[in-house]
Amino acid sequence: MIISGLARKTMLIHLKYDANARLMRILDQLRGLARYASNIADGLISMREAHDIPTDLFCRQMQFTSQANAFAYNTAMQQMNYMMPMMQANLQTMPPEMQQQYLNNQFMMLYQEGRRQAALEEQRVLHRQEEELKVEQESIKQEIAMYDEEIKSLDQASKDDLHSFFSRA
Repeated sequence: MIISGLARKTMLIHLKYDANARLMRILDQLRGLARYASNIADGLISMREAHDIPTDLFCRQMQFTSQANAFAYNTAMQQMNYMMPMMQANLQTMPPEMQQQYLNNQFMMLYQEGRRQAALEEQRVLHRQEEELKVEQESIKQEIAMYDEEIKSLDQASKDDLHSFFSRA
């Protein structure tokens, strides 16, 4: 019993080590997702934020930047085209040098709103991924607790076997 118990305990220790390694990877992923979510919260990514991201999320962040820009630009252009007849009345009352500035300001407000919308959608996706990782994290924690419990029971059985062996002698 002692030999088979030691073999089982060794196997459990290896399984627990592997589970702990998986848990650490999940924790790293959660930290990376949190940093990424923080970076995109306002829809814009600074150069510092772009470089302060785990390498596995760098491409995703760059892809988000590109897609958010395209989405915001297209949305702003569509809304500007829709709003142009209404803005014509305002433009006619302005001096010519103010008209372009007014149009640029309107476009930038619409563009920024598009960036915020893109960031909100990406944050919804991140939240779902975070929830999936947390479920996996809990599962691994339970797995580790089961390994610990079995190791503890094997230790106790080993002590009992040794105690009964020496008490017979």
